[in-house]
Amino acid sequence: MLWKVKLKGGWPVVDVNSNGYTFGFAFVACVLASLLLAGANLSLKDLQDRNVKTDKLRSVLVAAGFGTSTTPAQEVEEWFKEDIKVKVLETSTGLAAKDLSADEYDPKKHPNYTLIYECIKADQECSILPVEGKGLWGKMRGYVAVGNDNNSILGLCFYDHIETPGLGAEITEPWFMENFKDNKKILKVEGDYSEANFKGVTLLKGVKASDKPKEQQAYYVDGISGATLTCNGVTEVMTTFLYENYGKYLSNRQRGIK
Repeated sequence: MLWKVKLKGGWPVVDVNSNGYTFGFAFVACVLASLLLAGANLSLKDLQDRNVKTDKLRSVLVAAGFGTSTTPAQEVEEWFKEDIKVKVLETSTGLAAKDLSADEYDPKKHPNYTLIYECIKADQECSILPVEGKGLWGKMRGYVAVGNDNNSILGLCFYDHIETPGLGAEITEPWFMENFKDNKKILKVEGDYSEANFKGVTLLKGVKASDKPKEQQAYYVDGISGATLTCNGVTEVMTTFLYENYGKYLSNRQRGIK
């Protein structure tokens, strides 16, 4: 028997001082607590999923300079109702998918496609593109905003990473993101989207972007001290990844092909 029972006044009474009672009580309490936590998690799952989605969409706004990390959820929703359109892009062609809607898109089922965002608001037209690269400890995911000239970088915002706090994790700090809003370019010669002409933006180590010749400063930003691998990952995102995944899209957009 799990716990001892003794008679008191002719009635059976559980011996609360026995080891069996202590272990049995603890077991029942743990089971009940687990059930309560599981129930709470299930009941909050929809809310958690909505919050995650809102945070990602908020990062889209931050990358384009339309919002901040504290932009209210209602304002985020309004942007996407009125001014920002979602498009499924076939990365190999740089064209919109013909038979795949944003609601049907699943990154696991459709690895050759991705969701991109286009702002259609007057005088603020731009493309906001999802990017990812390898950091020190794992994947870094974010968005890059490219201006209506399909050459100027408007901003970069990472929303998911596991980089070291105080070092690589600085990629989410305002001072770092501001580096990408200072008239940065991705093409050596505007309008030419060939691999040889696609320069992108490189993070520097041991030297500042302002130390570069003026005509080259548009292609460089200051790196993060003590975070070499993280910086290498961001450089990969802003050069090779951008070209391989969006070079054709930006070229098509420049020529008016959608």
